[in-house]
Amino acid sequence: MVIVLVLFSVLGFIAVNRLFPDIFSMNKQLILFMLLMFAIHGTGFFFSVVISGYRKPEIGAIFAATAPIVSCLSVIVLSYLGYGFYEILIGIALSLVIQYVLCAYYVLKNWGFDGKFQHGLTKGMIKFGIPLIFMDVSNGLLWWAGIYAIKFYDNFANVGIFSAASMIPGVMLIFPQALLSIFSPVVSELFGKGDKEKIEYISSYIIERLLMLSFPLIAILLLFPEGILKIVFTEDYSSGAVAMQVLSLSAFLTGIYIFFVTVINSSGHPQQNSKLMFIGAISNVFFSIILVKYLGIVGASIASLISSTIILAISFKWVRHIVKIILYTDRISKIIIALASVLPFLYIVKIIYTNLFMAFVISFLVLIIVYIITLMLLKTFREDDITLVRTVFGENRLSAAIIKTLQKGIS
Repeated sequence: MVIVLVLFSVLGFIAVNRLFPDIFSMNKQLILFMLLMFAIHGTGFFFSVVISGYRKPEIGAIFAATAPIVSCLSVIVLSYLGYGFYEILIGIALSLVIQYVLCAYYVLKNWGFDGKFQHGLTKGMIKFGIPLIFMDVSNGLLWWAGIYAIKFYDNFANVGIFSAASMIPGVMLIFPQALLSIFSPVVSELFGKGDKEKIEYISSYIIERLLMLSFPLIAILLLFPEGILKIVFTEDYSSGAVAMQVLSLSAFLTGIYIFFVTVINSSGHPQQNSKLMFIGAISNVFFSIILVKYLGIVGASIASLISSTIILAISFKWVRHIVKIILYTDRISKIIIALASVLPFLYIVKIIYTNLFMAFVISFLVLIIVYIITLMLLKTFREDDITLVRTVFGENRLSAAIIKTLQKGIS
């Protein structure tokens, strides 16, 4: 499968170059990069699935955090050293390579690739796995379409600004991926047993926790976009503030639809997600071409938001044909009230402190403290949160302290 994906990428570039020698002009390097990213992303995704299948969510979460962290650091370092667009692209690609090399090493060290070849089993795995790979790759292209459009209509400087603005909201996806690394294998087993009642219960829990974890991050990103860009990068990137705000909303929707995508996969219909991601990728390319020409990087971020909304709407419709998604409005209302209670404090801090770094740090601390206290007072937590903490952290002093605190806020 690895060999096929690499050959597909290289041959695809050669075919496009031979059939349409002038169509891409100076952007041939970008097309080659896109096709090679397909090979890197698709083959590496296999090792991530293996780790999730062996019920190692904490390891999967660590590896999932590797790529965005290394990618962000590479952009900062390369930009500071004065390197250009293509060098930054290579840095981003290497971040994925590092993540997947670590995943591959972990898989080989713990389980290896021994075993007798089974033709029927291999055929079934390839039939099931290929749609998963294309789904993940299409999901990656949802982000890259905006960059290609900016490069074509705008300039290299705005490509870098958009990349920086999109990386920070991308951190929001670490939490959904960590939760779903636990959710996916469990729900696959439940689908195998036909226990849809438990699936519906777990689904409501996961949605609540996605909202609980995402809302405070969205608040920080929407209130301090310019300051965060200046702190993380430099003042030159502060013009991407509006784009980052829009991309924050897109990242939030992405975190939700990833959950629906996981349900569809676990039910044994990965081909549906291939169609879903293809629709999203095409819509993102279409709207990027239209909006970037007139709105620049803001247009690219709006195109991302539109495509995320389309994917969320379609995936939700498809999931409802598989299981009944139950949303407990009283619990979700408590989460919204907890967020609303902290927003005035954040706004006051933003007005009082002119120093961006101090305003951000104090706001973040106030957000965490007031938000958690309000959630506790409203009794927003469940017994399932204790199970989740034990699953992720194991039995130790840290988990015991967290559980002791959570028990005060369980309804």
